Amino acid sequence: IIQFPPINYQFSADKGWQPLAGGAVTQKQAVAVNPEDLTLADAVKNGLFWFTGFSFFLTIFGGLMAVSQLAAFAGAAPPVGIGLAPLITATVIQAKAVNNGLGRPVWGWVAGKIGPKNALITVALFMALSLYVLSISESRAMVTLGAALVGLSFGGALALNPVIATFMFGPSYIARIYGLIFFMGFGFGGFFGPRVGGLLFTATGSYDAPFLLAAGLAITSAVLSALIFPAKGKEKQRRSQELVKAA
Repeated sequence: IIQFPPINYQFSADKGWQPLAGGAVTQKQAVAVNPEDLTLADAVKNGLFWFTGFSFFLTIFGGLMAVSQLAAFAGAAPPVGIGLAPLITATVIQAKAVNNGLGRPVWGWVAGKIGPKNALITVALFMALSLYVLSISESRAMVTLGAALVGLSFGGALALNPVIATFMFGPSYIARIYGLIFFMGFGFGGFFGPRVGGLLFTATGSYDAPFLLAAGLAITSAVLSALIFPAKGKEKQRRSQELVKAA
């Protein structure tokens, strides 16, 4: 479905891709590569690569552990849950989903203002607060608010991790690099998070345990991010000058 333009086409800002006059053939453009950007092989030797995946895992593991219990919590009879009817429970899930989408541009804008590191720390703390709101919810309004805030922060976490990875490792090979980071964070977090959430509820008979544990993991992610991620403006990791010259 997606194809590169033919080699006898040229791009212009006003007309887009158009064939060259007389069928002339242009030189095929290569993908721009910055020799200072880390390759996947370089990135896996860098501790920030593994920390980015681990930090992402903490957020996703905790977030999905809580989110997977949200519908059951909203529909379960008090005092275990809120006791909402199925149709009303659906509106709670919708609030989470809509704000999940909104969280991506919102937190992207925040990152543009305060830098990706500070935005990641803020979104993790925001997620912890949102999960705490869920844990103390006793009404439809409160659980809807908690779900909306969790969705907003969860969407932000998904949006900001590729941003800071690109800042640190450069855009040249980011598809390969972030593909592995995403697998570590969302792959393992998505697989284990909901299962652990269910086990916690079975063991305790309360949804407070998954909500509060997820909040604790979000705080842990925020603290570690503050200590380990480079400061704003110093994120860029560069290849050695020998490798740059060789490239």
